[in-house]
Amino acid sequence: MSTTNIKNIHIAAGGTGGHISPAVSLSEELATNPKINITFWTLKKNLDYPDILSLKAIKNVSVRTYLAPKIPRNPMALFRFIANFRNTFSLINQENKKVKIDACVGFGGFPSFPLVLWARRKKVDYYLCEQNAHWGKITKLMAPKAKKIFLSFLKTTGKASSNELFSGNPICKKFHSFNKKIRLKKVKTIVDIKILIMGGSQGADDLNQLYLAMLADPLLSQASFTVITGAKNFVKIKPLVRTSDKVISFSNDVPTELLSHHVIFSRSGSGSVYEICWAKIPSVFFPYPHATDDHQRKNALALVNLDVAKMIDLRPFEVAVALKELKSTLTPQMLLKMKQAWNQHVLPLDAHKKIAKVILK
Repeated sequence: MSTTNIKNIHIAAGGTGGHISPAVSLSEELATNPKINITFWTLKKNLDYPDILSLKAIKNVSVRTYLAPKIPRNPMALFRFIANFRNTFSLINQENKKVKIDACVGFGGFPSFPLVLWARRKKVDYYLCEQNAHWGKITKLMAPKAKKIFLSFLKTTGKASSNELFSGNPICKKFHSFNKKIRLKKVKTIVDIKILIMGGSQGADDLNQLYLAMLADPLLSQASFTVITGAKNFVKIKPLVRTSDKVISFSNDVPTELLSHHVIFSRSGSGSVYEICWAKIPSVFFPYPHATDDHQRKNALALVNLDVAKMIDLRPFEVAVALKELKSTLTPQMLLKMKQAWNQHVLPLDAHKKIAKVILK
């Protein structure tokens, strides 16, 4: 560690909200200590992400961008990949020369790879945060030398090693500070059901199409809906919705949206799964079929196995089949059963504190 009283921790996350939001949550927690300086590395395309923008208001957090190239499939592109990677290493070295780096934290995915690889080569302590039930390639590759690997889900196969800790997945600060009380009408028939459809930070066209199909169904159309479409799909869906339904491209108040509905239709990225854990709302998961190593399906199973959620996993996705399955799921009895199951189960919701404590210790 550095000889000064100030400790300098570098955190890397980028790509999608599933990696960025938990990294921001940990950064916010560490930054509450005035003797900690945080450098947050991300991709240039992520600079306008709302959670990253919120970091700029924190005095002891600075945001940097670097190039995190993916390993190319085309051998002809390998030389460019090596050159880009060397440039990224040079950027991190420059930061280290200015102020010595004490520890590094990688939040999965290829954007975290340059920082944790740099730490490994320079013999700087590094930590890995694995958001998904199935370990990503970077976690698998860098795990042996990691000081600690923080897991969002308990391992279901293989023996846990001494450097693994089941911490849960950090969720945004606004969830921890939320204190609004929201009361919903008790569900007696499908007319009473309020459904929130959210496809993650990138949106989900399958779920948007499912919403339109439900509007045409004599039974399911009796429910009321809020649809978070994602920016790409908003313009296409907006003209087709009912005036009685709420359709938005993005929500800045996800806690309120979650607690204002009886059931959630969602992708099953780790961030969405843990936000639903916070709200303890019955859910129906529609895993993204092209997720790396099918990790969304495995994330969904973590809640399905606790009887607090259902999963509809159709490949290819067929709206008619999904509608049929939903009609057997969306009953007052089924929702009550899932709601009651939440009283017996919970995943850790204080991961930001657990991880910060271990790193600082």
